[in-house]
Amino acid sequence: MTIEKMLANKIVYIAGPLNGDVEENVKRAVEVSDMLARLRVGYFCPHFYGVEHFALGIPEEYWLEYGPEMLRRSDAVLLIPGWMDSKGTLAEIEEAVRKGIPVFELDNIVGLMDYLKSL
Repeated sequence: MTIEKMLANKIVYIAGPLNGDVEENVKRAVEVSDMLARLRVGYFCPHFYGVEHFALGIPEEYWLEYGPEMLRRSDAVLLIPGWMDSKGTLAEIEEAVRKGIPVFELDNIVGLMDYLKSL
C-alpha cells in the first residue's frame, strides 16, 4: 500500500470557528480542506455541513450530536485560525484530549503528517 493510500484511510477532523464572520471562517476551512486533500489525507470538515443544512432547517441538535461523533472517529484534529476564540472548538479540543486524539495547529502540519504516517 502506498503512503498516499494509507493517509487517505486516516481522518483528520478540521476544527475552528464557524460563527462570527461565517464567510471568512468557511473560506479558511475550505483552504485547509483543500490542502489536506492535495496531501491525500482524508478529512471531516463540519463547516461544509452546518451552513447549508441550517438553511434547510435541519435542527442544531443534530449537529451537536453528529459533530462530536465524527470527532471521536477521527485520527487527529487540525485547528484552523481563530480556534482560540471559539467556544465550540475549545469543547472539541477538550473532547479530543479526553479521547486521546492528538490535536495539531495549522503551523504544525509536518507534525500532523508524521503522526498520520506512524499509524
